[in-house]
Amino acid sequence: MALELFQNDPYLRACEAVVTGSDRKGRWFTIDQTVFYPMGGGQPGDSGVAFRADDSEFEIADTRRDPSTGDIQHFVKRIADLPEPGAQLHLEINWERRYLHMRMHSCLHLICSAIPGKVTGAQIREGRGRVDFDVRYPRERHHLEESLNALIQQDARRIIRIYTPQDLENNPTLVQNLSIKPPEGVEKIRMVHFEDLDIQPCSGTHVAHSGEIGEVRITKIESKGRRNRRISVCLVDTEVDTNI
Repeated sequence: MALELFQNDPYLRACEAVVTGSDRKGRWFTIDQTVFYPMGGGQPGDSGVAFRADDSEFEIADTRRDPSTGDIQHFVKRIADLPEPGAQLHLEINWERRYLHMRMHSCLHLICSAIPGKVTGAQIREGRGRVDFDVRYPRERHHLEESLNALIQQDARRIIRIYTPQDLENNPTLVQNLSIKPPEGVEKIRMVHFEDLDIQPCSGTHVAHSGEIGEVRITKIESKGRRNRRISVCLVDTEVDTNI
């Protein structure tokens, strides 16, 4: 199982690694440690570049976690680029893309603190995202947008805390996501805490302070079923297609 360097420091952009395995079909490889975040929790997997010992390079198009083994699989853009087990690599993530994911993932956490409802789904893209809530009547868009930007401007510090399953059982309100449950059969659960604003189980990557998110705009609030309401949001300083 790879050492997940992004868990302790989401700002790491590169690392050295040794290839530990590969796919028989030539699609992906695994390594002993990685800075590449695997798709999960609504956040896309990282992309980037890998360099061999001879300085030749190849693209990593996507990163995913094997649901049966937990291994992090790095998908190559071309099958011909698949490195052999034992090969030494230098890996670099697409930092601009990752940082947009970090800002938006953090933004969705703060939306959770602004809306009194359980989360039923979420999706993150570069500079935009959406989160679904099990609520009947959300606040008006401009009021929610003002409240969310006010929370961001508090520049709350992000802290990683470790809880036990018993801690969550004793505090069920900490589990806000109805569609993604905390992992079972583990002794420790990673909690992302933006001081005085939000705390919930999450394995994603986030900014160190909420102020890094920057100004955001609520682009749409729509009904998805009898009770579900979808909140779509984008970062103001990025030019993106807000249809998500």
